[in-house]
Amino acid sequence: MLKDAMTVKFNTSDNPWMAKYEEITFSRKKLQPIVDEIVENCSNKNYDSAYSYNKHITEAIYKENVDIGSRRPLMIALKNMLSEQCPEGVLPWNNPYVASTRSLDQLIAYATPGFIEAKIYNEIYGF
Repeated sequence: MLKDAMTVKFNTSDNPWMAKYEEITFSRKKLQPIVDEIVENCSNKNYDSAYSYNKHITEAIYKENVDIGSRRPLMIALKNMLSEQCPEGVLPWNNPYVASTRSLDQLIAYATPGFIEAKIYNEIYGF
């Protein structure tokens, strides 16, 4: 059985060369209703891309009215819980656990400081 506390460590630095890590601890019991809502919202959908599931994830987060300064650590904690609860084996792309985890990966990336600037630079100048 997993303990109730889940600690998420994430980089808060705007400097790509110097990392500054913070830790936030979440209660699994408090996150479970959001995870259940995400799985329910992403079930029986057959989208072609991960970002199509974003609306279902954000609806679940806003529905629970979570009061947190940055949504990035919350999304990391939700992704970790979804990964832990994902059934084993090869699952199709539109499985609610697979789809929501991939969508959360994308949301977390866009919430990372400097990601959007790096993406734009890459689109203009290449790697």
